[in-house]
Amino acid sequence: MNIVNSQLIKELNEIRILTLVKNEETISRIELARRTKISKVAVSEIVNRLSEAGYIVEIGKGESTKKGGKRPTLLSLNPDNGFVAGIEIHSSHAKIALANLNSEIIRCIDQIFSGNPKYKEKLISIGIGLPGFIDYEKGELVFAVTIHGWVQHPLASVFSEKYKVPGDY
Repeated sequence: MNIVNSQLIKELNEIRILTLVKNEETISRIELARRTKISKVAVSEIVNRLSEAGYIVEIGKGESTKKGGKRPTLLSLNPDNGFVAGIEIHSSHAKIALANLNSEIIRCIDQIFSGNPKYKEKLISIGIGLPGFIDYEKGELVFAVTIHGWVQHPLASVFSEKYKVPGDY
């Protein structure tokens, strides 16, 4: 049980650090420690793991304090380390987009994948929005007034297999 709890705390702290780096755009390790109340050593370990995984990058040095001393290394989110596709399906049209980790929409999914394979290689997930009732265990549309031909069609597994992303529904 203690191993599970310590792993959960570790993951939650990583999420806190990554969220703060994303929200602040640039921030130092010392500021992360101060704002999260996580020890400097733990912050450094988390930043190192996130940096090795490509989610955080060092972008230069900040200003030293009024007392002088070593200038802090500034950190920033690497928005192109992963991508998420979103699909919104309507009766007459569908909107399909690809966004980076900063939630910036890149463009249409198939255009992007054909023109730049790095997006497909780093695709993390695909979200699908449908106007109807969903069976989340099967990843299927159960009922929809506007798109009848899609009922009981395994949409989640189709996209999961085609784009090689997890099939969590």
